[in-house]
Amino acid sequence: MGHTCHPEHHRVSGTSCHRRLASLFVIRMLLRVVLLVTISAVAGALCVPAASAAPSAATASGYIVQTGSAEQTEKVAASVGVTPTSTFDEAVHGFAAKLDRVQAARMRAEPGVLGVEEDREITPLEPRGATHQDAPEAEGTQAKPVNWGLDRIDQRNLPLDGKYTTTATGAGVDVYVLDTGVDASHPDFGGRASLDTNTIDTQNEDCDGHGTVVAGIAASTTYGVAKGARVHGVKVLDCNGTGTLSSLIAGIDWVVKNKKGPSVAVMSWSYAGSPTLQAALKRMVDSGVFAASSAGNTGGNDCTALPRASKDVLVVANSQIDDQRATNSSTGPCVSLYAPGSRIVSTVPGGGVASYSGTSMAAPFAAGVAALYKQAKGDAPAATIRSWITDNAVPGVIKGGSVDGTADKLLNTGGL
Repeated sequence: MGHTCHPEHHRVSGTSCHRRLASLFVIRMLLRVVLLVTISAVAGALCVPAASAAPSAATASGYIVQTGSAEQTEKVAASVGVTPTSTFDEAVHGFAAKLDRVQAARMRAEPGVLGVEEDREITPLEPRGATHQDAPEAEGTQAKPVNWGLDRIDQRNLPLDGKYTTTATGAGVDVYVLDTGVDASHPDFGGRASLDTNTIDTQNEDCDGHGTVVAGIAASTTYGVAKGARVHGVKVLDCNGTGTLSSLIAGIDWVVKNKKGPSVAVMSWSYAGSPTLQAALKRMVDSGVFAASSAGNTGGNDCTALPRASKDVLVVANSQIDDQRATNSSTGPCVSLYAPGSRIVSTVPGGGVASYSGTSMAAPFAAGVAALYKQAKGDAPAATIRSWITDNAVPGVIKGGSVDGTADKLLNTGGL
């Protein structure tokens, strides 16, 4: 039994009691410290939190490996002992794979390897979403076109005349939309559209909507520039408008492998600093595919990212209905010209339409004009068509258009 002290009754015995209590308190605290130290030491010996552990050389990340030939691709993958997640053999030779740091270092030292780079992610150029409207019935003529951009690109100067007039329709030309996919069932494509390949996920539909908008501006019946062209959805971006370097290269590789006739590609995404992507873009254009790209939406000089950093691509900035440069349109010496890109009405998945803004809306106008050219004048080299488009563009009409060395020219159909 423990001792009970009552210091208020006996001064001497109370002092002694206080001393005993103090001693007991110190002993208890010492025992507690010893116990805590012991428990901590045991716990530390048994478990190290993952966050405090040093990164392992065995942690695998995505990489792109570029080689010089299909044979070298197979040989290199086997030599390092990796299984490719995707293989490229037309636009470039190489593969995508999960590699740890040791494997990546070994890969760089392998004979026949031209380069090894991380398979990084890309993000959307424009904010997603728009106000949906019911699609008006196609009238058969383009008097008072719903898409004001059509009205603007067939005339040299304002005011708009309420018409869109061309002789060519883009019939017989294939337009490849490297984007989030295409809703091929949309009635305004009139059976001319298909979703041909998917390099990013397992959802074989345009679950984002961006690609269907772009395709509609290029080639839909009511809202499109080239109303007779065939539309091919090449899905390289997912439901959030996000993709990877490997999905982009795989999409370009598919286009080069599968194109058959006069072809145009439109790309509204951005990826910085990839030699493999640069090589794939060049190969696609050299194979006969005319390529148009959005300039970006940073509001400043943004010429370092691909595709717009490639001299083989026509780069398009965003103009408004009053011929003002859109304030968020990217600029710079890589920009070839402007095209309508603000409040553009186009097709969206599910059979409706919506109004969107951004350089992603401007680029398909140029792609559509390239399709008109290929039908009207023949399947010329991409450089020839780029020169024709920029030569026939209207100079000096974009207010604030020449900032940062940007070409102050507005897209025009040039009588096609």
